[in-house]
Amino acid sequence: MTAAESTGSWADGLAWRVEQARVPEAAVYGSASLVVLLALEGIQWLSGAVPVGTIHPLHVSFAALIGGLPWLIAIFNRSAIRAVRSAAPLVTGGSGRAQELEAAIARAPRWLSIVPALVFLPIGLARIASSPSFVADLGFTAQTPWAYVELLAFPVLAFIVSAYAVKIASLAFAVHRITTRELAVDIWDVSPLLAFSTLTARMSASTVLGLTTIAVGSPRVYADAVGLAGLTSALTLAFVVFLLPLRGLHERLVEAKQVAETTSARQMQAAIDDLRASLAAGDLSRMDPLNKAMGALEIAQRSIARVPVWPWSTETFRWVVGALMFPITLFVAQLVLARLLEK
Repeated sequence: MTAAESTGSWADGLAWRVEQARVPEAAVYGSASLVVLLALEGIQWLSGAVPVGTIHPLHVSFAALIGGLPWLIAIFNRSAIRAVRSAAPLVTGGSGRAQELEAAIARAPRWLSIVPALVFLPIGLARIASSPSFVADLGFTAQTPWAYVELLAFPVLAFIVSAYAVKIASLAFAVHRITTRELAVDIWDVSPLLAFSTLTARMSASTVLGLTTIAVGSPRVYADAVGLAGLTSALTLAFVVFLLPLRGLHERLVEAKQVAETTSARQMQAAIDDLRASLAAGDLSRMDPLNKAMGALEIAQRSIARVPVWPWSTETFRWVVGALMFPITLFVAQLVLARLLEK
């Protein structure tokens, strides 16, 4: 992780420093979330906006994201490194190249990690300034000077979400590049590759979990055009980081499977030709060995046909698709319920 600390994004550097600390990671990131939550609620209590002890659900979501997303970045970095290590025997460049890939995969672009925040933060602040009802949905007070303190949470959250989005996108690109260009493919042993699909599945599911957490805290956050655009963009990112990084590997597995099927078919054709030749020559002593050989080839062909061409298990695919569909179903249900209540 030293390379990630020195040349990666600020979030990679933070993850590395927390790893080097003597305090457990859960305590560090959990404490950060707790401090943010107490700050947001403390402002509400001091301003008299709500009774002391009242906690807004969306504030819990904000605090969980501020502490949880950097923790997920650290977890994904370690998962990516483990995935490269598990696939090291398949790296065509040898052990030296495998070590280079391991050192590079945990590094997100240093400056790119702040670009999404610089783009979307002004949009979010403009949305807050133009919509008092949205401020109320967020559970924030409109009283000065407390409102200015509350607004500080948005740049913090924006830069953390930005670093998280760039991290999972950069890891997805790295997985695609490694599995497409750096690895040898063996259709009979895809187990070293499953760690990559586990990584992309976790990145996708964690993104959906974040969206769901916000939706539960305040469903109206996604009610207008800006919120809907953000929801759509995040769901698209969740889908992309799961499926597209492994598409190149899928195509290579399909090609390797086709080669194996072609080879098996030619072997079967050769066995059939030998059988016909033996029949024509009346050489019945070869019939039994040839029949057994053809039976073995049929078993081999069935085995090849059952070889998966996507590097993930059926269970992984099912729960990721379910995770992607859950916020969509929840959002639609909220819209329908809102329309019914309006009537």
